[in-house]
Amino acid sequence: MTNRELKTKTSPAREERRRSDREAGLTVDELDRQLKKIYEKMGLTDEWDWIEKTLHKQFHTHSSAKGHTVRRDEGEFAIDTHAYNDKEFYLVTICGRLESDTIEYTLETLEAFPRFFEEHADRALYGMMAATEIPEAAREEALNLGLFVGLIRNEKFKLQTPPGFIPRDFRPRSKKKAAKPSMKSKPAKPLRKK
Repeated sequence: MTNRELKTKTSPAREERRRSDREAGLTVDELDRQLKKIYEKMGLTDEWDWIEKTLHKQFHTHSSAKGHTVRRDEGEFAIDTHAYNDKEFYLVTICGRLESDTIEYTLETLEAFPRFFEEHADRALYGMMAATEIPEAAREEALNLGLFVGLIRNEKFKLQTPPGFIPRDFRPRSKKKAAKPSMKSKPAKPLRKK
C-alpha cells in the first residue's frame, strides 16, 4: 500500500474516534443546554438585577456593583456584590447553599472591609447573604448574627428576614453612631436564640 492509500483509507479505529467525537460534541452541547435550564430554575441567570432592585427599593441605595476587587498594600479584597446610599453600605455574599462556613466567610469579609474601603467609614455597614437554598438552621444562625438573608429563586431575589429584624452594624466601634437602616418597615427587637 502506498502512502497516499494509507492517508485516504480510514481505519476502523479512526472511524470509531470520529464517531465518538461527534457524539461527545452533541453531549457537550446537550450538557450546556441542561446546565442553562438548571441555572434558570435556580434563579442564577439574572440574580444580580433582582438583588440590585431589592436593595434600591427597600434600602434606597443609589450606587451598586458586582464583583468588586480592591488591591492595597495589605493584599487583595474581593466582594461579590455591594450597594450603598449616603448613610449605609450593604455587602452581599452570593452562595448556592447557605451554610455556617459561608456565614463565617461573610463575617470575616465584614471585619476586613473597613481596612480596604476607608471611603465608606462613615456609613453603617450591613451584611447580607443571598442563597438559592436556605436551610432553617443556617437562616436562624445568620439572622441571630445580624445578617440579612435573601432567597434567589426563579430569577428573583426576596429577603427572608422576619418582621422586627434588626440588622447589626458591622462598623468598628469607634465609627458607630446610632443608625437605623433605611428600611420601609420599622425594625423591632432582635431574634432570640432557641
